[in-house]
Amino acid sequence: MKVYNKRAPIAALTCALVAGILFFGVSGLSAQEFGFGAPETAAAIDASGSGKPAVVVGGSLSFSLLGFPFALADGDFSDSTALPEARLSLGASGSKVDAKISLRFNKSILESDPAALLDEAKLRVFLGGTTLEGGLMRVAWGRADSLGVLDIINPRDLSDLTLRDENDRKIAVPMLRLTESLGERASVELVYLPWFEGDRIAISGPWVPAKLAAGKTALESAMATQLYNSYKASVWSTAYSAVYAQAISAPGATAASASAYASAAADAQVATVDASLSAKAAGEASAALANPFSSPDTARLDYGQAGLRFTMGLGGIDLGLQYFYGYLTTPAYDMNPASIAAAGGKIPVIWNRYHQLGLDAAAVLAGLNIRLEAGANLTEDTAGNDPLVYNPAIVWAAGFDKTLFAGIDLNLQAMGKVRLFHDQIASPLDVEYGTDVTSTQVAALLARSFARDTVKIELLGLLGAEKLDFMIEPGIVFTAGDAEITLRGRYFGGNVAGDLGQFHDSSYVRLSTTYKF
Repeated sequence: MKVYNKRAPIAALTCALVAGILFFGVSGLSAQEFGFGAPETAAAIDASGSGKPAVVVGGSLSFSLLGFPFALADGDFSDSTALPEARLSLGASGSKVDAKISLRFNKSILESDPAALLDEAKLRVFLGGTTLEGGLMRVAWGRADSLGVLDIINPRDLSDLTLRDENDRKIAVPMLRLTESLGERASVELVYLPWFEGDRIAISGPWVPAKLAAGKTALESAMATQLYNSYKASVWSTAYSAVYAQAISAPGATAASASAYASAAADAQVATVDASLSAKAAGEASAALANPFSSPDTARLDYGQAGLRFTMGLGGIDLGLQYFYGYLTTPAYDMNPASIAAAGGKIPVIWNRYHQLGLDAAAVLAGLNIRLEAGANLTEDTAGNDPLVYNPAIVWAAGFDKTLFAGIDLNLQAMGKVRLFHDQIASPLDVEYGTDVTSTQVAALLARSFARDTVKIELLGLLGAEKLDFMIEPGIVFTAGDAEITLRGRYFGGNVAGDLGQFHDSSYVRLSTTYKF
């Protein structure tokens, strides 16, 4: 769930980082390339005249045309749009310290979420074998490329399924990271997050989950009915009182005759304004439930999280072991009518605390680059019957990549979850009621480059094994110097009850051009 003001507390950190970058620049200290733009094209600014690069500037400009064919065929142009975007990264390094700020500009951010202009801001200090890092950051844990179960530090942006890059899907959050080297191939890492932010879920537009859309519609209908009945009763009562006062004063009038006359007049008055009352109630209900959730303020220290990760190399195998104590980024919704009424007609959002124990490994075997992950998510629902807490679960991921015949590259991945105490889920109000005991997704990416790597053809497929729903994304990428021209499309199909199949009507095509500097 997105809370727009969660980044406000880091304004002071941002100012400090900007000041630090400017200071490093005028002091003539050496720069460090932070990976945002190639070293040969990043612009280095040296304000000191020493000849040494001090500030590294990188970024990108892109322009996309996004179309939803099924909506366009119905004459709906509301979600198909043009999407210009700019990104800017400033980096600087000095003696035992470096800093980076990344900014992101597009229409949605400028209009709806100005705080998101600051995409990342971090400061890193090198203390011998210890590295201390803090700021608004993204951190990668585990070994998987994308379908991972151990990469849990950052929440994801699920409000826009056109986001393809894993780094773009991750939401940068404030954290402190301490890394200690334990030798050439071993290290231990401690991460502390002072508060919590969950996954960002769409509440309007083409990417609203089907269950959420149905729940929102039901709430709006119930609220509109309640408002309509209230307005109608008020109009009827006002009209009745006015007419009755006149009717009872007429010669020969009785209470019964005056009441009958006033009732008929009130009924007629309600019939006259009925349509406007219904429209008013529907409009007010829609506005009141533009955000249908009642979510706690999680930008507080009592929502803090922490994790510890140990990595080492053992022969030809890279190993990782981790522990994390925090919150599941998937929200639990309290659909109990009494809870909704107590929350003012909105759906209460609950975040579940949990422990995760995880183990991962990577190795090259028989020409395959293999990656494995396994873990246990231990929530507080140890009996499996708490309707507002997700059950404990075993999670796993596996994948490999390999170059096949004719220069075709294959990346195959799978991930899954097995719910524990599944037989204890009995209440229709349980957050996991009606869902499968297992959840499995399989992804495959085929890619082949041509014309001296200036043309690349891709085919990405994603399958939900339990529901047999899927997503297919063909694409072609043209490289012209420092620019890329990309044409991709995503088709969602299969069972409409699945996580992928529910977005069938939101299948899209996207044409984009990008220049990185």
